[in-house]
Amino acid sequence: MDIRQAIEHIISSGIAESRDLAFASTLIKSEKWTTLQQNYAVKMANKYKLGEIQEKPVIANKNNYRAVLRENRIQCIGTFRGRDAENINKIPGRIVDKSGYSLPLNPYSVNAIVGMGFSLSSGLMEWVRENEKVVQSEGEFDERLFQYQREGVIRLETLKGRALLSDVVGLGKSAQVATYIVRNLGNDPVLIVCPSGLRLNWERELRLWNYKGDIKIVNGMKDSLAKTGISIISYNVAYNYYCDAEDIGFKMIVCDESQALIHNQ
Repeated sequence: MDIRQAIEHIISSGIAESRDLAFASTLIKSEKWTTLQQNYAVKMANKYKLGEIQEKPVIANKNNYRAVLRENRIQCIGTFRGRDAENINKIPGRIVDKSGYSLPLNPYSVNAIVGMGFSLSSGLMEWVRENEKVVQSEGEFDERLFQYQREGVIRLETLKGRALLSDVVGLGKSAQVATYIVRNLGNDPVLIVCPSGLRLNWERELRLWNYKGDIKIVNGMKDSLAKTGISIISYNVAYNYYCDAEDIGFKMIVCDESQALIHNQ
């Protein structure tokens, strides 16, 4: 029995715990597994005694690099020289102190250290499983996105959409938001609040980045908000829809040019 057959058996037999079953279902939908997915699938197969299947790390951990979960960050253990030192220094948000390298706890960091051959602690592997959707999709971006935009989307996903994007004008914040919505929210209700002159621009951006759901541009004070898909409204009339917005319970509210929130007008 190979590893994919073992995972299929776990799904069909009903022997797995609910969390393992959900993870197995996610795995089987993916044609190609990451190293993390492969190794966790092996652990699951062995847990349910489906034969001793060996893990197959892509890169041997010849330098004994280890990563542990510590205070919601990734603590790296090992001596890093040459190219490995260069690679770890390129990871956004890394901190170097007397304890060594500490990295932000997000899928980008995890995939980077796995690529360097790190072994992960059980606590970190548990975090990977709980965040499997984000970890596995890290490489599935639209090829038009720049690397810094991909990192922005990953950060949004790690924070479940509760974030401030402060890139300077012209670096593609709208593309990051649109990509996050496409990857995570489908046709769930989303509210975008922006200056009146940018409403049509937001509609174009969403379609440009492959949003397939419904889009409604709200006009004036006697219109209505959509209960599914995306509603785009201007700051000028947003206050008049406060009660409607509360009733709908939007999964995400985007405030473009958010400095407008501090003005009384």
